[in-house]
Amino acid sequence: MASFLLGALVVVHGWNRAMPFFLLTAVVIVGIASLRISVRTVMVACGILATFLFSVIYCHARLTLPYSNTSSYVSGLSLTERLALSRGFALLSYRNAALLGAFIGGSTRRLPPDMRGGMANSGTSYLVGMYGYKLHLLVETIAAVCAFVVPKMVGKIAGLAMAACFVITAGAPISAVRAGIMIIFVSLAELAGRRADRIAALTLSAFVMVAWDPAVCGSVGFLLSFLSLLGIYTLAPALKECAIIYATRIRSAMVPVVADSRIGRMVGAIFGFHATASAAVNLAILPVIARLDGSFPLISFASNVFAALPFGVMLGLGAGLAAAGVTIPSVAILFIFPLNVILGYETMVIRVTAAVPFDISGIAFPPPVMAIYYAGLMVFAWRFRRIKRRA
Repeated sequence: MASFLLGALVVVHGWNRAMPFFLLTAVVIVGIASLRISVRTVMVACGILATFLFSVIYCHARLTLPYSNTSSYVSGLSLTERLALSRGFALLSYRNAALLGAFIGGSTRRLPPDMRGGMANSGTSYLVGMYGYKLHLLVETIAAVCAFVVPKMVGKIAGLAMAACFVITAGAPISAVRAGIMIIFVSLAELAGRRADRIAALTLSAFVMVAWDPAVCGSVGFLLSFLSLLGIYTLAPALKECAIIYATRIRSAMVPVVADSRIGRMVGAIFGFHATASAAVNLAILPVIARLDGSFPLISFASNVFAALPFGVMLGLGAGLAAAGVTIPSVAILFIFPLNVILGYETMVIRVTAAVPFDISGIAFPPPVMAIYYAGLMVFAWRFRRIKRRA
């Protein structure tokens, strides 16, 4: 499936097809040399190369034939503007309604210029368009809250139901639907009762979408959602394991008594979850954003952690406010106070972190450097995953 996805990326983005093929061949040869050579290994290696060639031919045919010109990667108009002016959102101040509408609808067009610039400088604007990251936070938050009163499986189903409501509230844009499909595939793998392989489920969902319409590889939203979820499922566990290893070495000198209490451990677990998830997402998208936007604000490694802390609750309350404004307007008032508090906190994070600009230029990431960068991330994730398995 990974070989098929690579072939689709090569065709859609117009890359030199010979170079990826030779690189893939080199990787296959190294893999064969590191394993026990057998007929089965050689057949798998030939199948990987044949899949890449088939993907190039298939995607080229789908994109050039008349019936395939569906332009599915062009997202429909989001409901951001209508949300900001809806009956429920009208109870909020204009700035808070615009900010909440941007987080739900996936667009910063209606934000005031100063807030839009602040989000761009602080890197929090990436939280607006990355539906994969937003849906992951929403599902995990609902599942964690429900875990106190219902079984884990019921909490996961409730999280998926809330994610579906959120996608509908956002106007079901293509990027949100694709991210939702990825989340559903991974969640179904976990609910199957067997040991779930999140990477396989995520790759399978991407494979199905690309096979249905190869043009999705040209969508920035699809690419960022896939990379963000890939970072969450691969880099976040490795970063967590790395932090645990090094934290135990300085525990006696640096960790106060408060951190060993029940509340301290709970706060540390919540903050650690958001810190590793945010760092993993930023590491996964850094070269792509730097190439697309010309630079990447490194302050986002800090801003996204603090901005994401109440994100799941905020998205759930926002979806509830939008639904109540349409169905039972009198109930909408119950969502106002907590949303005003959370949105005020988000505004403060944006303003404080935007005042500390620290960017890395996209010139630093030519294609060879990007290949080395992602290879390094793969090695890092593989190394600490092996350490966890041994433990």
